[in-house]
Amino acid sequence: MNGLQLPEWWRQLWQRLPFTISWEGHESVEPTLPFAKQLPHGRAFLVAHPSMPDSPERWRETLEMELDSTVHLLDPEPETDWLMAFGWKGQRIPEIRRRVRMIPHRRALKMMGGGETQLFETLYALRQFGIMADVSIALRLPESNYDLNHLFSLYHADRLEPLERCRKPFVASTIFWDYTELLQAGLIIRSIFSQANEQAVQQMLDAWSARQIALPPVQPPDPYPLRRVLQLARVLMPNAQRESESLRRVFGVTEQSVVLVPNAIRPERFLNTDPKPFVERYGLHDFVLCAARIEPNKNQLMLIWALRKTGLPLVLAGKEGDPEYAALCRRWAGTNVHFIGALSPEMLASAYAAARVHALPSWSETPGLVNLEAALAGCSLVVGNHGAEQEYLGEWAHMCDPSDAQSIYEAVQQAWGDTDPARREARRQHVLNHYTWEHAAERTAYAYELALTMPDRWLLMPNWSQPDTWLPALRHHLTQRSRDTLLLYAGSLNGANPAEAYEQILNTLRQLGADAETCPDIELIDRLPTNDVRPLLTGSSCDLLLQVQYGERCLPLPHWLPSS
Repeated sequence: MNGLQLPEWWRQLWQRLPFTISWEGHESVEPTLPFAKQLPHGRAFLVAHPSMPDSPERWRETLEMELDSTVHLLDPEPETDWLMAFGWKGQRIPEIRRRVRMIPHRRALKMMGGGETQLFETLYALRQFGIMADVSIALRLPESNYDLNHLFSLYHADRLEPLERCRKPFVASTIFWDYTELLQAGLIIRSIFSQANEQAVQQMLDAWSARQIALPPVQPPDPYPLRRVLQLARVLMPNAQRESESLRRVFGVTEQSVVLVPNAIRPERFLNTDPKPFVERYGLHDFVLCAARIEPNKNQLMLIWALRKTGLPLVLAGKEGDPEYAALCRRWAGTNVHFIGALSPEMLASAYAAARVHALPSWSETPGLVNLEAALAGCSLVVGNHGAEQEYLGEWAHMCDPSDAQSIYEAVQQAWGDTDPARREARRQHVLNHYTWEHAAERTAYAYELALTMPDRWLLMPNWSQPDTWLPALRHHLTQRSRDTLLLYAGSLNGANPAEAYEQILNTLRQLGADAETCPDIELIDRLPTNDVRPLLTGSSCDLLLQVQYGERCLPLPHWLPSS
């Protein structure tokens, strides 16, 4: 790239794109016509512009002509000036029906975890439904070019205001879990495995199992910014029913439409994989594999302890996400444990093929993409019972209690003996029949259409004794004859009597000659909505309450009314 320094995360990004080739042994080339000619048909490309072009759309059009492809833009974090583009040579979306701006959290390109895999695989699979998506982290791609915004995760507290100023509809892949239990367990596990010797560790584990160790108090994350993000979305897309229930329990989500979109994998990467590359590099075959970041949620410490006297080889394949936790893992690991770091997608697929069991006794997964990948490659599975693994895998995985080393040990022993070829093939078919990105994209496309067909909802919290705080809005709503809904609040927050407000509305409709049965939708409410609404500031004393609740989503009433 003309000697310019690319961001550190670009190689990980390259590995996330479907149908890339391994970067080992390959060098970057100039993004010019010769580059376009030498790239094989169907291969992924990733091109970087060292600064934001004056017209990103013109730059896209140039690349599309050179590469005969539909090109997707990637607007990285604000700390870099780069604009990137990617696509697949010779592959175009025949007819683009929808344009979507996908918005992951700001650290997405540095983390490159399961949520980012979900984003890029969904983006690719949506192409077959005529949906073209770009990725905008810094929000520099103008919203006006898109039909709607798709948030990935709820963790956007650092940019709530620009998100709330957006005018196009939102949907959200929530990727949420209540980590209170994990935080408590993490503190206990660190304390247990910080003991001086094996006997002391076992005594504390026994006490924990007998519920003799009280759960320590933890400070849960502030739910306010997450709730604000939830309020943006017309449709929520959790990955599991258990995640949906968690949203309802933690945030009281009851009003939004929910479309379950299961997590998924790309089958061709893991079917008929060859164990030979992994065996030749690491000298290991027929072992227990745990492919995950080394961190408390993945629970490698308990897995190490559970297998310490079995002699079963245990391979931990993943970067150290928590150095202190990883140090404890190394401290208690015996000679049967092999730390091999993060693997490329190709080598990971080979590792699955070489392993007999994949064990991930996590505290929370939905369901852990590596579990699905390992099942396709032929591994028997050990998973935790505190997340959504049971919902996804049912009888095809061996469940364990992540807090109980004996439970983990028994599940691994059962999985080690689970070698029936017919059962292995049935497990494979279960994943193929339910958890492909094509199925996930179909559900996502449905959620998009659902969001786009929902009417806009405008919210007023007027002073009912001052008609100028609600009458102009009511008149405008009646003359619009649109599908929009006007929500009028009357309750304790503005000191209004709902019955009296209802009579005022009926009397006003009669005076204006409007039929209450056939006029545009008007709703009288006595509690504030928790889902997608556009609050209107009327100049009343209640405006501050709306601004606290909805932030930058609020719009001054004169901006909504037609100019005189």
